[in-house]
Amino acid sequence: MSERPNYVKDRVVIITGASGGFGAIAAELLAERGAKVVLAARSEEKIKALADKIEVSGGEAAYIKTGKGTVKYVKPIAKKKAIKITVPDTIKINGKSNKVTSIEKNAFENCKKLRSVTIGKNVKRIGKEAFSGCKKLEKMTVISLHLTKKSVKDSLKNSYISIVVVPKSSNVVYMVDAFSEIV
Repeated sequence: MSERPNYVKDRVVIITGASGGFGAIAAELLAERGAKVVLAARSEEKIKALADKIEVSGGEAAYIKTGKGTVKYVKPIAKKKAIKITVPDTIKINGKSNKVTSIEKNAFENCKKLRSVTIGKNVKRIGKEAFSGCKKLEKMTVISLHLTKKSVKDSLKNSYISIVVVPKSSNVVYMVDAFSEIV
C-alpha cells in the first residue's frame, strides 16, 4: 500500500487559540508533518514555550501575541532563508483584522540573508536589537509615523544597515551613526 500524501509539508499554517487544548495539539501534529506553524493566542508565555518545543523537535514555528485588535511581530517563520521582509500593517485572524503594532526584541536576530525590511504603518514600537546580527541588511523602509529616533536606533544595534528610508510626511529623522545615507 502506498503512503498517504502529505498536504501540509512546507505550508504555513496559522493556528489561533494555540496556547492550549486542541490548538496546541494541532500545532504539534502539523509541525511533526512538516508544516511551518504560526501560533496565535493571548498568552505569550504559553505560545512561546510551545514554539520553542516545536523547534527543539526539528519543526519550524513562530508566534504572535494577540490582544484587543493588535498583534506583536515576533519573528519570521523562515528566519534563516528570509531575504526581504515586510512587517504588515494588519493581519487577519479568524476573519478579524488586527493591527501589527510592535516588533519584539531580537525578532530578526541573526537573519543572515536578510537584505531589506519594510516596517508597516501601525508599528509603534521596535524592540531593542531587533535586527542584531543581520550582516547583509542594507535597507529599512519605515512607513510608520509612530516610531521614535531612539527606538529605530536601538533596534539597529549590532546590525550593518546603510540606508533608512522614511516617509516624506514624517517629522522624525532616524539618524544613527551607523547609517551612511538617509533617503
